[in-house]
Amino acid sequence: KVVDNAGTDFKLINNISTTNSVVLYCGRNYKKVNWNIVDVSGRMIQTGCISNVIAGSKTVLNTVNTTGSMYFIHVTGDANYAQTMKWTKL
Repeated sequence: KVVDNAGTDFKLINNISTTNSVVLYCGRNYKKVNWNIVDVSGRMIQTGCISNVIAGSKTVLNTVNTTGSMYFIHVTGDANYAQTMKWTKL
């Protein structure tokens, strides 16, 4: 299920999640996609990077140290396109 971000470059699939992962859909080609997960208090939980992303690809972001809560996933494509999405883990 894709939530709250139709028509954007990045989408979260399987949001709301009960596992330690979320799927990131990329709508364009990127040489480098950086992502980070922040909790509701603003604390950085995890960061990552994906290289050579092809439009239409789906990448599983395996998360660590996440408990049932709301998080924000900030994604930057090639350092010039940024988007923040809400992720809920039950």
